[in-house]
Amino acid sequence: MYVAALGLTLLAVVVARVAEQRTIVHGDGGGGGRSRHAAPDNGNGGSSSGGPTGGSSEAAAAAGEARFRANYLTVYLMAMAADWLQGPYVYALYASYGFQRSAIAHLYIIGFAASAVGGTALSSAADVYGRKRAVLLYCAIYAGSCATKHVGRFGVLAAGRVLGGVAYSLLFAAPEAWMVSAHRARGYAPAGLGRLFGAAAFGNGVVAIVAGGVGALAVAARGVVAPFDVAAAVLAVCGAVVALTWEENYGEAAAGEGTGGFGGSGNANGSGGDGFSRSVSWDAGGDSKRRPHLASTSRACFGSVRASVLAVSNSLRQAVGAARRDERVVLLGTIQSAFEGALYTFTFLWTPALEAAAAAAAAAAVPPGGGPAPTPPGLPHGIIFSSFMAATMVGSSLFGILTAAPSVGGGAVADGRGGGPAATSIDG
Repeated sequence: MYVAALGLTLLAVVVARVAEQRTIVHGDGGGGGRSRHAAPDNGNGGSSSGGPTGGSSEAAAAAGEARFRANYLTVYLMAMAADWLQGPYVYALYASYGFQRSAIAHLYIIGFAASAVGGTALSSAADVYGRKRAVLLYCAIYAGSCATKHVGRFGVLAAGRVLGGVAYSLLFAAPEAWMVSAHRARGYAPAGLGRLFGAAAFGNGVVAIVAGGVGALAVAARGVVAPFDVAAAVLAVCGAVVALTWEENYGEAAAGEGTGGFGGSGNANGSGGDGFSRSVSWDAGGDSKRRPHLASTSRACFGSVRASVLAVSNSLRQAVGAARRDERVVLLGTIQSAFEGALYTFTFLWTPALEAAAAAAAAAAVPPGGGPAPTPPGLPHGIIFSSFMAATMVGSSLFGILTAAPSVGGGAVADGRGGGPAATSIDG
């Protein structure tokens, strides 16, 4: 029954995605919105795109961007897969150790609090210490959280929740911040950034669905703790790829600093003109002439508690200032908080609610002549989770269809449309 439901949902995903793409193509008027790399100047004020040198240069640039895109998506999707693998089984694992719902609720609250407090501090400090280091830290501490799942003691599991909460915040801050800064440093076309976000969103949805099935297979083979071991292995591979292929970048631009890898060159810290790469502003006046000195200072004070405190305080001060200047920031934050509050409640309750429903159905199936009630079937948490994620992808595609209508905002939503579940995941 569950597999059939998942199959129908996946069919709906395919139909919705096809409809979304057709709507977007129709709204774009046949692809007029495509962007290309600017042709390099030949030194005489003209474009060299017509000559063989220009053509080879454009081809090399395109190949470099393709390598960059493939590398980022590999890292991002592995990082997300490690999170999705764990989600369906957090509550079930705690229950298997004999914890009551109240104790499990306390564990969930510990994780959410760690994400709000510790995650906020580390996410801001990543702009000082480096986004690559932050991604490596995510892999390390989330793997540590997975290791704690083998011990059925409340204190150990609570420590694991703290690690997992902090890692969760890093997951939704560091990789994208690194990518935006590195993408702009290499001088790639801005439209490519939107397409990369779109590909990441769609790939994230596919990975979430697949992770549910992989988790189900792992549980069938090695028990309810097995998905956490698989997630730790994925994190190890993800960390290795980051360590070997990513260069470091920071929250402030360092003029004249080169980067390596993936066919790109330029400033490792981004242009400084986007909100992603300037979430920590050491210079309240925003004086770009001081950035080389400030970036050097931030790297020199690596490991300094003072640097971390400054990063957090500056980030929070900027957030408060933005809220004061524009009431829409407060409204958006309120809406997001209400949405995530409802989603976290669902995250906690869906497993016990379905288990109670399965037990009630089994009790109602007692034969008319009496006899013992049949044993409630074990829930296929992974398959159910995959269905949730597939339904989320359907919703994302429907949103893309609706916002691609010409009557909405005068045209289609730019580049990064639809395709995957929201940043907040239905997990623990």
